[in-house]
Amino acid sequence: PLIPRPRRKEVQCMKRQKNTDLALTGSRGRLYRRCVQKAGKMMPNRERISKTIRKARKIFERLHNLPRCKGLSKNICDFCDLLSDYFDGSYPNLPLSTIVSVLAGLLYLVLPTDAITDFFPLLGYLDDAGVMAFVIATEKADMKEYLTWKEKQLEEKSTIIDLEPNEE
Repeated sequence: PLIPRPRRKEVQCMKRQKNTDLALTGSRGRLYRRCVQKAGKMMPNRERISKTIRKARKIFERLHNLPRCKGLSKNICDFCDLLSDYFDGSYPNLPLSTIVSVLAGLLYLVLPTDAITDFFPLLGYLDDAGVMAFVIATEKADMKEYLTWKEKQLEEKSTIIDLEPNEE
């Protein structure tokens, strides 16, 4: 009997799952996979998603002042903006796998009890940084496309502001 070939998106999902299994091992990998499942179930519940985004932004504010965490905090902020723009409807062209992956990364970030508990000031964010680095690496292309779109939106807004007549 002939076995149907998987579609392109299914192959990408299988590759991503394989990469997840290779990159995130041990308790961190299990917790991240649980977050992916939770993120998939959260999709219809916009209130829970916005609550997760708000919590992630609070963590961004905490990490933003630390010199070695500026890159991580910028990515957290970009992920929050990406999800906010997607769920507001202003940036609709985003694959479901990317949404779930980014949401799972933010869920892992806001979980207080993960592989290394967040109650330890800096040590607690080490595993979160590892998971976020993984999400950044796997969603690099979609994130780059989003940031390009966001820059164009900001340029258009500044052009509109510049075209307004000056009062003399």
